[in-house]
Amino acid sequence: MLKMVLGTLYSKAELTALSEICKSNNLLLFMDGARLAMGLSGTNSDLSLADISNLTDIFYIGGTKNGALLGEAIVINNKTLQANFRFHLKQRGALLAKGRLIGVQFLVLFYRQSVF
Repeated sequence: MLKMVLGTLYSKAELTALSEICKSNNLLLFMDGARLAMGLSGTNSDLSLADISNLTDIFYIGGTKNGALLGEAIVINNKTLQANFRFHLKQRGALLAKGRLIGVQFLVLFYRQSVF
């Protein structure tokens, strides 16, 4: 049996409704950002990166599917989730010694997007 997986492109109204439901039920809202750039640049999208930042607790921007060699940018908007995040990454072996080199790719990608 062939199962097809489709990405969902949310409107600002839909994401706002999801965010309100999560907040009213004391749930966290995480957005998978593997293809976030393609979703935001779509002709039917009325969302901005600022909207996503305001409406989610945490999201990430996938690097490899958005033009970077590797890596992901994790954006944590919820202050309670920010506490000790670097410590937990380091404890689990996920904090790279030269991680700033991966971060440079995102600076270039974001700058490039803002120029056009």
